[in-house]
Amino acid sequence: GTPTCILTDNGTHFTSQVTNKLFESLGVTHLYSTVYHPQTNGQIERFNATMDGKIAALCNERCTNWDEVLQFVTFNYNTSIHATTKQTPFEMMHGRQATLPFDQQHEIISLTQDPEHSRKIRTYLEKLVNEARNNIIKNQQQYKARYDLHRQD
Repeated sequence: GTPTCILTDNGTHFTSQVTNKLFESLGVTHLYSTVYHPQTNGQIERFNATMDGKIAALCNERCTNWDEVLQFVTFNYNTSIHATTKQTPFEMMHGRQATLPFDQQHEIISLTQDPEHSRKIRTYLEKLVNEARNNIIKNQQQYKARYDLHRQD
């Protein structure tokens, strides 16, 4: 659905009247990150750096076909295990691993709405979220410990 709030940098494509009118018409609160302070938007900056490298690896020499490789790069990103969460974004979102082209396909598909199955999926997703949260906290503690090694406070 439509987000209720968007955080962007101060690039002209985000500060234009057209963008502001669009956000206003959708009822979206538009927040700006601090100028010359990329850490404010660090998560997306890291994501962009990752995607840039992957797109560049698949693009032609002049990078004119980036739009043709974007779907493959996005699928790769979403089905790769991330170091911090130790899980794939796809599984975190859908509660199951993605079916890859080379995976064996099952011929029997059940579309029943079994309440027990729904409960199991909900429990499994809660478990994934808790594991991801614990992995994120552990990762943050490691970053803090590494940072504190060089502090003289």
